[in-house]
Amino acid sequence: MKHNWEYKPLYSVGSIDFGKRIVAKETEPGPYFVYGGGGATFTTKDYNRKDCTIVSRFAMSANCVRHVKGKFFLNDSGLSVKSKDKALTQNFLDKFLFSIQPIIYNLGRGAAQKNLNVKDFAAITVPVPPLSEQLHVAAELDRINEAIAAKEAQLKELDNLVKSQFIEMFGDLQASAPLSDFIESSFSGEWGNEDDNHEGVKVLRTTNFNNDGTLSFDKVVTRLIPESKILKKHLQKGDIILEKSGGTNENPVGRVVYFNEDGLYLFNNFTMALRCKPKYDSLFVFYSLYYFYQLNKEEIRNMSSKTTGIANLKMERYWKIPIKLADLNIQKRFADIVHQTDRSKDIVRRQVEELRTLLAARMDYWFND
Repeated sequence: MKHNWEYKPLYSVGSIDFGKRIVAKETEPGPYFVYGGGGATFTTKDYNRKDCTIVSRFAMSANCVRHVKGKFFLNDSGLSVKSKDKALTQNFLDKFLFSIQPIIYNLGRGAAQKNLNVKDFAAITVPVPPLSEQLHVAAELDRINEAIAAKEAQLKELDNLVKSQFIEMFGDLQASAPLSDFIESSFSGEWGNEDDNHEGVKVLRTTNFNNDGTLSFDKVVTRLIPESKILKKHLQKGDIILEKSGGTNENPVGRVVYFNEDGLYLFNNFTMALRCKPKYDSLFVFYSLYYFYQLNKEEIRNMSSKTTGIANLKMERYWKIPIKLADLNIQKRFADIVHQTDRSKDIVRRQVEELRTLLAARMDYWFND
């Protein structure tokens, strides 16, 4: 082994504890979020974990290890691992589990959804170096994680700056008009056909939506779509993309993102493009919809209906969302503030990515042969 450390099977140094089954419709809401194979879902009055690293057991994704701060409820879709060996610190064990996420994910079995093979998971070999080295490694990785957290907090502060400016500039305006008055055209997306040779057009999906109203371009797919539809439905800078089908318990259908990219992109049939009239600034309309969604999720939820288990936005109700009537010059002043803030956010995002790259490299150094 690279560091001449001792290695032991996980079952000999850690106890694997499953979460407890819980169902939203049978649970009274409370202050504690419920976690399982993914992120937080609904809430409950009780908790069974605190400041804990959890591993997906059912419906695994590539991000199958996560650390949850504070008190929470772990359902039976997840598990936690607790060190039972005095020679192994919990912090070091947690860091090791994070470092082997791809290995854990590959222990999943099943075609429709991947479920963890717990027996194989328990047989993973865990490094058990001297305590002084465990403390050194964990402290180094903690410092990088803290730097990442500080930068992510900075991004939230910049988001809050835009929000406060929006409220300050438009919050007192009384006159409003329905969203439909602001939109020049709208059209649903296209999904097209499979593209085995990657020669098609890039298509954005709701999986590319970030909850802060931005787009992620990490996993953009290419699809084969007729040229006539590409010409009619390609995105333009300033378009607002609306999630018209989908959603989750935490984030109901109706999220919006702002498109401001160069290049040819389309969007899939779970989404819709909204294109503003020239006399309105598209960033102003976007943030009006974005904050309406953030502040009125229950109302948005009531604007949808479910068919075959998928929530679909009722557009006849969505078009009636009230948008403040603001002078175009003030709208453009707000847009300038957003552009300046976005430049600052881009710098911070690059710093976050650099830190994440450093973290991955250091975990690779310490934990991989």
